[in-house]
Amino acid sequence: MKKSTKSAIYIIVIILVLAAAVAIYFDRVPQFAAKKTANNAAERGDNHTSGGAGEQTYPGGIAGKNTGGTGPAGPAGTRPSGMPEEGLKAEKKEERDNAQGQAIVRKRITPPHPESTAGRAREHESEYDLISEQVKRFCRYLDEQDYIENYRFADGTYIRGLEIVERLSERRPVISGETENMATLTANIYHLYRAIGRKNIELILDVFLYERNEVEEAMDLIYRWLLLDMEQSNPATGISIEAFYEYGAFFLATLGGKSYLARRNSKTRILTTYYSILIVDKAESLRRNKYGINIRPHIQMLVDDIKNYRNLKFADWYLKTLGEISSRLNG
Repeated sequence: MKKSTKSAIYIIVIILVLAAAVAIYFDRVPQFAAKKTANNAAERGDNHTSGGAGEQTYPGGIAGKNTGGTGPAGPAGTRPSGMPEEGLKAEKKEERDNAQGQAIVRKRITPPHPESTAGRAREHESEYDLISEQVKRFCRYLDEQDYIENYRFADGTYIRGLEIVERLSERRPVISGETENMATLTANIYHLYRAIGRKNIELILDVFLYERNEVEEAMDLIYRWLLLDMEQSNPATGISIEAFYEYGAFFLATLGGKSYLARRNSKTRILTTYYSILIVDKAESLRRNKYGINIRPHIQMLVDDIKNYRNLKFADWYLKTLGEISSRLNG
């Protein structure tokens, strides 16, 4: 057998072994496998159905108004590639948590839904001020929950959230040339874990699990807040449309981003894809779509997913927004 043929076979075997190891690791590390089981079970137990009676047609925020012209408006949690020894240390605790199933015993405080700001603006309050206050109120609610208190954050979840946004802005994923070598591809697969760290990822996963009935309102609120924050002379986060776009592109157009979404439950995957489409569409409207990502096929696939999934409060709004974007792009 020629030397070049042998080398090619060795490379293929190495890639297959690495891919299998990554897949097994993500589903076998105890703290993440347990949370995945609980989150999926919680999703199946969610009684919400799309378009149900009495549900909002717009997920909170500006009543009858569409900020930025793109509809209800950040990337969500992620499953990290944690150190194996850290997973083993947490195994007993996670087994106990998982055994409880959905019977989560904790102090329950009704979270503040994003309130309508229509008609509430005063001379000294802008739309940004009102939405910023809603974000802070939601963070104060989180700080009072038992599962958040266990993290012992000195400055609370609002400051922690600002730190997460800053880290993500500073350490961006690779969009173009991701598959040129194994090192770059591996870095992209583990990007979110390396960018913000294990503890912050566990925080995001916990919020998605414990606040699963409020996650749509929260993601809409955070998306609109970040869009408005970019326009401020003294922003809270310092995030730019370029950084925002990089993460929209990450989830839509890279193997690292797609592999993350493939490991998440349906609601997380649908919502993350939805906001990624909005972000890339926003960048396109500003002529900042530097990777030339075509969102048309993503829109069509997401429309099918939303129609086949029954646990979204605002499914009708998502479909309406995606339809408007599609019509504009095809017009």
